[in-house]
Amino acid sequence: MESKHSGTIRNGTDRDIDGAKRRLRRQALACRRQLSAEEHARKSQRIRQRLFDFVPFRRARRIHSYVSLAEEVDTHAILQAVLAEHGVISVPRVRPGTHVLDHYDVHQFSDLVPGTFGILEPDPQRCTPTPIEQLDLIIVPGCAFDRRGNRLGYGKGFYDRFLQKTVALRIGLAFACQLVEQVPIHAFDVPMDVVITEDEWILTGARDLPELSDLKF
Repeated sequence: MESKHSGTIRNGTDRDIDGAKRRLRRQALACRRQLSAEEHARKSQRIRQRLFDFVPFRRARRIHSYVSLAEEVDTHAILQAVLAEHGVISVPRVRPGTHVLDHYDVHQFSDLVPGTFGILEPDPQRCTPTPIEQLDLIIVPGCAFDRRGNRLGYGKGFYDRFLQKTVALRIGLAFACQLVEQVPIHAFDVPMDVVITEDEWILTGARDLPELSDLKF
């Protein structure tokens, strides 16, 4: 079910767009916080199963994923499943003092240690840098998404900078309450190719990709 929150803004200045983003971010995060622990676990499991059933995910060999915080769609089981299947997954690490992500190949969950913002990050002493040009698929977090694939992040631009450098398939994970009518965007914001909620797969049409052309739901 689609949230009634709307990020609609047309012909606005950068300041207008920034303000609309801040308002939508507050609304979407408040909606996400209202999920009970049971709802969060149940819906995360349904999203995870939809991801596992998604043909391009099953075909991907070099996968990148965020490591979830408490209120985000849980990715810990996703990381463990990919590690069991492929023996490696790429995970981001915030470059200290910047708004830039570095990316490392992780071979076991214990390679992750608490880092920036309390997020588990690869230990650079134990992990090797990921050649991001080899990535097939990237699992992306967000505060809100719309059906065109527009994504509202947390306001620092970490993922937009990263996604501009790779052609890998982009999949946003979100609870249905984070799906909105329209996300306000800047020209540099990078859309998702797919959004997965507990209720559905959404093919956004953001890019014309052969791996998505023959999918039917």
